[in-house]
Amino acid sequence: MKPHDQALRSASIFASLPDEHLSRLALRLQQRRFDRGAQIFREGDPGTTLFVIGSGRVAIPTQSETGKQVTLAELGSGAALGD
Repeated sequence: MKPHDQALRSASIFASLPDEHLSRLALRLQQRRFDRGAQIFREGDPGTTLFVIGSGRVAIPTQSETGKQVTLAELGSGAALGD
């Protein structure tokens, strides 16, 4: 199994795909790296990209009604977001 295939297999959304479909999907992957604290997308952006976390953690923040920043979730390896 190729590294991109393994990254997809670790995401629960793709866990049940047959290997041949997973390999075809993996050909379309683009690996991207983000610096700590980088904003990947903003709330309300159109959902045109699905991100699968290969390593590290991603915090999903929002602003409360009082204006305070609140973390909705923290996602790690294998999680998918932006869907």
